[in-house]
Amino acid sequence: MGFLPDSIKCVAVISPAGVPDKEKLSQGIDFLRQNGLKVKTFAGTYGCDCDFSYLAASDRERAADFTTAYLDEEVDMIFSSRGGYGCARMLP
Repeated sequence: MGFLPDSIKCVAVISPAGVPDKEKLSQGIDFLRQNGLKVKTFAGTYGCDCDFSYLAASDRERAADFTTAYLDEEVDMIFSSRGGYGCARMLP
């Protein structure tokens, strides 16, 4: 693949903070797939239609996406769609 070690076969994409730009995120996910990676996304990856205007989902939902990706034995690497204040809100 070139930009990642050959041992990376499956990646997870999460949004642990703010709402990502959906078009750019889709382009990035397409790029990963075109380069032979299996890509897993989660409920909050693209953001939700909810009352969290500056966050991709609730703290609990974003933490659940991270935990699910982290514990998935098939996932070799986790990509974050963006960072920000919301990451720290997941910690408790």
